[in-house]
Amino acid sequence: MLWIISWARPKWGVRAGDVRHRRPFSMFGLSRLLCYSFYMNIKEIREKIDLIDEDILGLIKQRFVLLDEVVKYKIDNNLPIQDSKREKEILKNKTDQALVLGLNSDFVKVLFKNIMKQSREIQKGIFKQIKKSGKK
Repeated sequence: MLWIISWARPKWGVRAGDVRHRRPFSMFGLSRLLCYSFYMNIKEIREKIDLIDEDILGLIKQRFVLLDEVVKYKIDNNLPIQDSKREKEILKNKTDQALVLGLNSDFVKVLFKNIMKQSREIQKGIFKQIKKSGKK
């Protein structure tokens, strides 16, 4: 039989955690102990995921900040906002990287299509601002 040490304060005056005060694994209170233990683990995992999500958002923000320079370059060189050839290259490279990393390539393709779509919208806005103000 598997035994665990009870952390609940027993009626007999024995301190919680005392090895003399043991309960079998199947006794009442185990589910509470396991749920608490599971909750702590999932909480820690979720905190790590939240930090990673913050990093992802920060990187997307950095990517979008660079669009100012991209638009200025495109204006100086009479290039269109959308570069289909470049977008195809990006999608090919990112889906290849996804496969190497063991990620779903369709998911990565949709992700980067959305990022590029938003990038085009931001570039259009910057382009209009620059043209309106007459600056480069």
